[in-house]
Amino acid sequence: MRKLLFGILIVVVSIVAVALISPSLIDWNDYRDEIADQIRKATGRDFVIDGDVDFQLLPAPTLTVGNSKLANLKGAVAPDLVRLKSFELRIQFWPLLSRRIVIESMVLRDPVIELEVLADGRRNWRFGQATAEVGRASTEGASGAGVMGAVRLDSLTIYNATLIYRDRASGTVERIEGLNAEIAAQTLYGPLRVKGGFSYKGIPLGFEADAGKIVAGESTPVSLRLNFPAAKAETRISGTLSVKAGGPEVTAKLRSQGPNLGRFAALLMSPGVPTPELPGFLARPFTLESTLAYSAKGIEINDIALQLGETRAAGALNIQPGKVPRIDAALSFNRIDLDRWLASGMVTYGAGRAAGDGTPSPDDTKAPGDADAGTPLAISLPKGVSASIDISVEAMAYRGGVIRQAKLNASLANGELTLHQASAFLPGGSDISLTGVLTAKRDKPRFTGTIEAVSDNFRGLLSWLKVDAASLPAGRLHKLSLAAKLGATEERLEVRDFDLRFDSSRVTGGIIFALRSRLAFGANIAIDRLNLDAYLPAPA
Repeated sequence: MRKLLFGILIVVVSIVAVALISPSLIDWNDYRDEIADQIRKATGRDFVIDGDVDFQLLPAPTLTVGNSKLANLKGAVAPDLVRLKSFELRIQFWPLLSRRIVIESMVLRDPVIELEVLADGRRNWRFGQATAEVGRASTEGASGAGVMGAVRLDSLTIYNATLIYRDRASGTVERIEGLNAEIAAQTLYGPLRVKGGFSYKGIPLGFEADAGKIVAGESTPVSLRLNFPAAKAETRISGTLSVKAGGPEVTAKLRSQGPNLGRFAALLMSPGVPTPELPGFLARPFTLESTLAYSAKGIEINDIALQLGETRAAGALNIQPGKVPRIDAALSFNRIDLDRWLASGMVTYGAGRAAGDGTPSPDDTKAPGDADAGTPLAISLPKGVSASIDISVEAMAYRGGVIRQAKLNASLANGELTLHQASAFLPGGSDISLTGVLTAKRDKPRFTGTIEAVSDNFRGLLSWLKVDAASLPAGRLHKLSLAAKLGATEERLEVRDFDLRFDSSRVTGGIIFALRSRLAFGANIAIDRLNLDAYLPAPA
């Protein structure tokens, strides 16, 4: 009996030894075609391995594949969807015996991924029947069961990846370069942790993301941190993600902060532009907080709280996609020092300039009004979008006075901009209100509207406007009111049906100005009464 057991032990040890040693004795390059054929069957695309293939069983099953590429759809710009310098996969051995896959490490080096929406609407990242089967597996396995739920990814490292996106219909081409990332996931449904960075149009960006386990119909905690080194700014988003039949839904809180809002805005609005210009007052420290809700219905950003230097603002933004997208925005400010803002001029944010403390240098400042003169005015109003904006300012310091309750309410629809309200209370007990419609046919603007103004202390208003009225006798030009219809184009300005009242006089009629190199005008004016003696200065 002892001899029999000893013999069996020798056979078992020999079998295990052969199993452990034999992989190192096999030339796995002979199996490149078989591996490529299996990938072709799974994806429906040709797969070519130009580099070496190696497999080791000890100390852990490890597969290494050299240069390889996955073919693109016919008609795509790039011949390959994916090109890869090398791929390495290392799996823990013992979990395989319990039908679990633990990927100890996966390394992708210099991958190039070319995503494309072809002119006929096809998307090259969709793999036909294989994709449908994966989609069903995702839905059925979202509860954590099945093969995908039994896969654990301890480490996925990506070195120097390039991601290219093309939309042939719109001509859009976007490119992300230098992508380096580290990814870890307990299952393919999470929990997930990602950390890395990349460059977009020459602008470096760092990121960190965490997500819980994704279960269909349930909320999963997620967080994202974006770091913008060029602007020394940071944005954090934390909330929940729900995967539903109609698409993913996200509710989160957002916080963004940095030492220079102008530099941060230049990065977001015009990445890669060498010298974008923005108002100088944006070159101040800022903090932005809000709540965010995203779904297939659109994006809602509520409870916006912006701190820009000493100025605070609150508001909301609603974006609804569709055949005619709609954008609604509202923003209210507590106080704006317009004198200081205008004195800041314009600031040029050079792409190569290091991020500073927000103080513009002399070379960066451009005074208002330095634009080239004589350029024809051309305005184009989009017809494929609907929008509204509501802005209010409680107090605005200007020219040594204070403008109160300034409001702007406007909407855009069918290529027309409607000014519902533009009003303010001015110094001298004065208020002004403007309404109207702006159109642009053949890029030539035309405005029609009405203006109303009332002043209980017109002399005080003139003093604020730096108009010398000291030579007028006391008691004159204290009260004034104006109502008129306006019409303006690039060539002419019309003031029609105006009704001007001051002191005991009333003036009605209309005036047309021809805006030429030599100003011309025509007028039809009626005055009911006018006491000129009352406005002449007293004799010496």
